Amino acid sequence: MPHADEAMTHLENDPTMTRALTAIRRTLGRLEEDPTNPRLGTRTFRTPAYGYLRTTPAQHDDWHIFWRPGESEDEVVIVALSLLTF
Repeated sequence: MPHADEAMTHLENDPTMTRALTAIRRTLGRLEEDPTNPRLGTRTFRTPAYGYLRTTPAQHDDWHIFWRPGESEDEVVIVALSLLTF
């Protein structure tokens, strides 16, 4: 799973990924506004194996944003971006 910075750089440099990049940026903005909004569809991994990470779908091609709460109540730490395929 690519780290967030690495994945964003790849997406920004690939012209075929414009729609995915737009969806990810929109979702990041919504996370910044209110990470607890149920409309985001966030899921929490409730196991130490996954570090209690949360994942929010970006609503395009199964891209997900993996994140965890930050030190302050309104802080979100983006851990990774990944295209999940099942």
